[in-house]
Amino acid sequence: MTGIICSSPVYEYKGWTFEYRRHGFTVPWPLCKDGTLRKRAGNKFWEMWSEWRNLPGDEQETYRVRGV
Repeated sequence: MTGIICSSPVYEYKGWTFEYRRHGFTVPWPLCKDGTLRKRAGNKFWEMWSEWRNLPGDEQETYRVRGV
C-alpha cells in the first residue's frame, strides 16, 4: 500500500519556528523545540508574525525549513 503524507509548512524567522498553511482556514502557530504546538502564542509571536506576513511571498519561502 502506498500513500502520501503531507505536513504543514514550517518556517523559521527571527528565532521563532512556526507552522503556517497559506490556504484554508488555518492560523499560524508557534512550535516547541520538539516540533509540537505551543500551548499559547503571545504578543511577541504575533508581532513577529505581522512582520513576516508583510514580506513578499518569495522571500517568505526562503524561511521555510520543512513541510509541503
